[in-house]
Amino acid sequence: MIAVVFALEFEAADFVASSARRLCVDVWQLGVTGHRAAGAFERRLESVRPDVVVSAGFCGAIQPGLAVGTTVVAENYTTLPVDAILHELPEIRRGQLATVPNVITTSEGKVRLGLSSGALIADMETAHLADVCGVNGIPFFALRVVSDTCEQDLPVPGHVLIDPATGRPSPDLLFRYLLKNPRAAVGLNRLIGNSKLARRKLSAALETIIPRLLRRAEHS
Repeated sequence: MIAVVFALEFEAADFVASSARRLCVDVWQLGVTGHRAAGAFERRLESVRPDVVVSAGFCGAIQPGLAVGTTVVAENYTTLPVDAILHELPEIRRGQLATVPNVITTSEGKVRLGLSSGALIADMETAHLADVCGVNGIPFFALRVVSDTCEQDLPVPGHVLIDPATGRPSPDLLFRYLLKNPRAAVGLNRLIGNSKLARRKLSAALETIIPRLLRRAEHS
């Protein structure tokens, strides 16, 4: 069985809605972000042990020129043979990923992290999930789609955008922030649109890659 693991319900929505139900594929929505994802993931593993874990979700670009919707396999965390799985899939990039403790809200911060790490993209969960899989001996595949570019500042602070303990924005906190910063509403709407594009791209990439992973599992 392949477990496709998302931190957030929003990230999973298109894949859940569009994918045909498969007996050998399960979708896990952890509902938390950052290091908290590891604990939620471990609790799921207490009752089910997948043959492969696919960590799927959004990321921020930390190198210039990566457009919203760019799909990247994190080679530094994936333990399956990337070349074989991505054969004849030039639209899916491969590169290094940096896992960070907090949302990077400024272009300056993204550029700085890109220079110091050499990574293409950043997220808050992959390293934590990969560590759990490593301890448990479960093959791991890390797939991320860019939802905000290196050149973009986020329109609202990270803790306003997503409460890391719930995986959702706080409506009251967001309302109060927009009330004090009305110009941020334009940027927020743009970010929501970009996230919807990233979500569609993520679903499409999963629909392409998962059959390859299933065939590999059948022959292993």
